[in-house]
Amino acid sequence: MEENPAQESTEKKKKNTSTIGCLACIIIFAVFGFMFSRSPTDKPVTTEPASQTSAASLTEAQKAEILEFEKQVFATEKIATNAIEIYTTKMSDMGNGKATIYEVYSAASKAKDKCKETQFAMSKVKTPQTTKEINKLLDDTKSEIGTAYMLKAEALDSVMKFLDDQKPSDMQNFKDKIKSADSFIMGAVMKLYQAKEKAGIDVAKNQ
Repeated sequence: MEENPAQESTEKKKKNTSTIGCLACIIIFAVFGFMFSRSPTDKPVTTEPASQTSAASLTEAQKAEILEFEKQVFATEKIATNAIEIYTTKMSDMGNGKATIYEVYSAASKAKDKCKETQFAMSKVKTPQTTKEINKLLDDTKSEIGTAYMLKAEALDSVMKFLDDQKPSDMQNFKDKIKSADSFIMGAVMKLYQAKEKAGIDVAKNQ
């Protein structure tokens, strides 16, 4: 008995949705690296020995400005991280059959836009005026975080393409972009930590 064309189309869509649902779990594991990349406010794993670092002679007001800079950077990141969290939840829900591919696509699109917004907003964060060396570290912190969110936006674009076509190359591109983004985030972590250390800020106390 031949299948009705409409029935065949429906079965094909169900099969595709099922396939995407299974692949969603793979994406979620990859996204964990995306979501939980270390924040610039975290302490890096390795640092220069304290004996090799001489603190600059900064006023308490200048030190306070550096700490405020750190808060502004973290707050600016929230523009994207909140949207990414919503996307991740939707992706997880799709894997459990609680969300549609259209809802996931929409969440990914919004998160992508927020990553671009974060990239732009990061460049607008004001760098405190301290020493030339510390200022460069702070400027580099902003630049590397901005680059990280540019890459995250590109990664989300790959997710959207994957949801459309299920091409393995899009998934690989996603993973590559996230790996690069994580590298820039860690570079920013190190530079901000070094800036605080060189400013004579008690890093352990102000985390």
